[in-house]
Amino acid sequence: MCVASGVSITRRTSRSTRRQHLEQLAPTAEQDLAAAVAVSQLVEQPACGIRRLTNQDLAAQVGLTPAPCLRRVRQLEADGVITGYAAIVDPAAMGRGCEVMIHADLQAKDLATVEAFEDRLAAMDEATELRRMFGLPDYFIRVQVADAAAYEHWLTTQLLGNPAILRVDSRITMKLLKLRR
Repeated sequence: MCVASGVSITRRTSRSTRRQHLEQLAPTAEQDLAAAVAVSQLVEQPACGIRRLTNQDLAAQVGLTPAPCLRRVRQLEADGVITGYAAIVDPAAMGRGCEVMIHADLQAKDLATVEAFEDRLAAMDEATELRRMFGLPDYFIRVQVADAAAYEHWLTTQLLGNPAILRVDSRITMKLLKLRR
């Protein structure tokens, strides 16, 4: 009887200990969110800036084994947290070493004018970023071209040739200090 109850107690203790151990291993919502953020940031920023991290490297950096790390990356992709992967291209090597930030205001702000302006600008290869803003300016436009002469040509023939434009304020980048990738 004593042996049987000893086994029974041992089993209960063993199951209880296993459950506690599993609960400790299972991430809380906060831990899961922190791990998801860490994984997404590490996937987003390749090691040494030249290659995408392997799943093994990523797992080692976030303190997981490869299988759960890969599951979390796939879940982040499925949830839309990770929306894609991109190659980092040197703009100067592509003939686009001159970057200009433009603040632009439109004369009219009716829906047809706004949509036509946005469609036209979005179709231009030189415009690498286009944001409609709250307040002033109406638009923030990032342009990448070969040099100042190419920018002047693009500005006068493409942007200022648009009758919707009221005002343009250009800022030419002197030196890129930090770029979040």
